[in-house]
Amino acid sequence: MKEQYGKISIKAGSDAAKLIAQLGSRNKNESLAAQESFAAFMGPVIQQVVEQAPVVGNLYASDTYAEGTAPSVPLDVYYDVKDRNFINVWTQSIAGGLATSEVRGLDELFLNTYTLDTAVSMKKKYAREARVNVVAATMNRVAQEILVKQEINAANILLKAIADAQFDSDEDGVIDTRQVLRAATAGSFGMDDINRLFTLAARTKPSWFGGTPVGGSQGITHLLVSPEIVESIRAIAYNPVNTKAVPNTDESTVLAATDSVRNGVWNLAGTPSFFGVELVVAYEMGKGRRYNKVFAKYAASTSYAGSAFTQANEQIIVGLNLAGTNPLVKLSEAGAEGQTFSLSPDDQFLNRQDTIGFYGSTREGRAILDSRGLVGLIS
Repeated sequence: MKEQYGKISIKAGSDAAKLIAQLGSRNKNESLAAQESFAAFMGPVIQQVVEQAPVVGNLYASDTYAEGTAPSVPLDVYYDVKDRNFINVWTQSIAGGLATSEVRGLDELFLNTYTLDTAVSMKKKYAREARVNVVAATMNRVAQEILVKQEINAANILLKAIADAQFDSDEDGVIDTRQVLRAATAGSFGMDDINRLFTLAARTKPSWFGGTPVGGSQGITHLLVSPEIVESIRAIAYNPVNTKAVPNTDESTVLAATDSVRNGVWNLAGTPSFFGVELVVAYEMGKGRRYNKVFAKYAASTSYAGSAFTQANEQIIVGLNLAGTNPLVKLSEAGAEGQTFSLSPDDQFLNRQDTIGFYGSTREGRAILDSRGLVGLIS
């Protein structure tokens, strides 16, 4: 058995395959014993998939708390000692619930955690026939259902934080500026846009006490984008990049990027990066897509750079600075043996039904504890 690219596969003739044959036994006690062993064997594999495969979920710093204890995060490490004596926290009380912002003082934050679960079943005949591909597909279903729920919850809180995020742009606490820009050219993403995002990120998170940080200004480490935005970045290889007339409007106004930049963006492959920023591509991002609609819901009629967001014609790009202390936090409940995902046989099926089942669950809570370093761009 192996896990590769977020997919579980079981080899014929392996120990797991031999155990599968016992799952299909018509002897109830033998089948139940095999189900217990298979669940204990498969649980850690599914947990590995759930931990490695997420896209948005893996932007969160992961930690655990012991079963039966209170899930909490100390807030002092996120506190700006110069500007304010409170911070904004974005979280949700139930899985899939409306993400909310909460003002917290300098203390410990107790997270609301929730259970994400799944249940699957299949006919015993597949096990008796050694149909390891069917059993593997069933286990993939378990992992996928947990992954989908985790991704939706992770994106939900992140997009709420971006929609609400503001910073003091004049240092006296009077003028608050939204941390969302608009693209220089509607419907595209180019060098001028990433350049302005760098500047905005530097202004929103200068340092822990509001002054110049050691080693230079803060930047962006990750961009959460749609496949269409990656297409726009590749287009830098053959499109002009200037936003001003060069040298003036009486002569040519077209200026291409340098050869090294154009070659670099055209050859984006694997885990792409742009200007040293990791591009995190999510298929749910983009015009008319799920996460775009979630952002539109939270943005409502808020004005970003002069106008409200329209999800049918525009898309949101999310920039994050995850260097240093990551403000995106996920707490998972760990069992006695340290596992965060549990898989158990489902004993609801009678022997005459010739069916076996499994149910799995994980308990977690997510929060964003500091919106500094979170920026957005509407394209």
